[in-house]
Amino acid sequence: MNLKCREAAMRTAAVLALLAWGLVGCGGSTKSTKYWYHSSGDTSNFARDQYQCEREASYIRWDGFGGTYMDLNATLYKSCMEARSWSLR
Repeated sequence: MNLKCREAAMRTAAVLALLAWGLVGCGGSTKSTKYWYHSSGDTSNFARDQYQCEREASYIRWDGFGGTYMDLNATLYKSCMEARSWSLR
């Protein structure tokens, strides 16, 4: 096999490898959506509970450039919602 054929074969193999890698990545990107459900089935208090839990789980962070922003502790938020009889499904 001469040098030009080998280079062409290497390019083809690289393109096929990238294509296969891209297709595998696309196949694994299906993410299921989860929703909050109340044990009683009543969702009328969701907005209130969500707001209160967001307030309890929020904290101020320093961004390193002299500014601050609000962040949310997801574990604390989830625990707060679960304490109010909400479950994530």
